[in-house]
Amino acid sequence: MTSISFAAASHVGNVRDHNEDNYVADENIGLWLIADGMGGRAGGEIASAIAADVVSSGVAQGLALKDAIQNAHQVILDAVKNGNGKYGMGTTVVAVHMSAGSQYELAWAGDSRAYLWDNGLRQLSKDHSYVQMLVDMGKILP
Repeated sequence: MTSISFAAASHVGNVRDHNEDNYVADENIGLWLIADGMGGRAGGEIASAIAADVVSSGVAQGLALKDAIQNAHQVILDAVKNGNGKYGMGTTVVAVHMSAGSQYELAWAGDSRAYLWDNGLRQLSKDHSYVQMLVDMGKILP
């Protein structure tokens, strides 16, 4: 795998009183992930923690990133049914899994974005959002 320099941190921001985000920066399995919890009192921090854990363990076991994210979605739905979190909790996720050389797999759900820094910044992902749909339809400008 190509050597990568990275740093990771999360901050609650200026509006909320608690942080609903989680991340994985695991060079050993070549996984970098951001899960942006949503739902406020419904437990976005629970959903983002589940996503980070399930995707990380899935990738470590050899799952494709897309499949690991799909598994995390199901585990979050099951957690709500089992009383671990509340209805309405969720998370966006964006993740990259590096493999041999400079090969990588990218997957995301929601409006967390992936960018490539290589002679400038280039957006790689496209938001899964109502606003993006309006941009795509030409109703609003980016």
